[in-house]
Amino acid sequence: MNYYKLREWLSEQEHIQWEHWSKAVAEDLKLINVYNYREDFFAVENRIKARLENWEKNWKPYKNLPEDIKEYDRKWADKILDSVPFKCPVYQCGGLMKAKEKPHPKGKGEDDFPDGRAGDTQTPDLVCSNCGAIYSFQRFKNARRVHKKSN
Repeated sequence: MNYYKLREWLSEQEHIQWEHWSKAVAEDLKLINVYNYREDFFAVENRIKARLENWEKNWKPYKNLPEDIKEYDRKWADKILDSVPFKCPVYQCGGLMKAKEKPHPKGKGEDDFPDGRAGDTQTPDLVCSNCGAIYSFQRFKNARRVHKKSN
């Protein structure tokens, strides 16, 4: 599984987890006796309704979410990916590989790429915490070539 497929899978898992959590919390919010608050009853009620409406519109499968919500889930997936303990595959020294972002290609910035990513050049390197070895992603295979070879 490549990095981006794994990232999308983890993002989907994070969304499923959030969806279950938010539905459980929503049930609690519906039961709150808002009269116990010192704030105005209608202000509290409106805040709760607004939160519930915001959550409810995202109670759907990950693949059907708008891109901005997927990006929020991807940030959580990145937190997981950045902390997954990969052992050093280069020298097998027992060190842990840590993700290290690559800089954008020389003379290019984030705004030079329509999707905000620089493709192959932005896939993070993994650097060993023990021996300093770098596992560097080289390139994606051309999908058409791969498809033609399999026929």
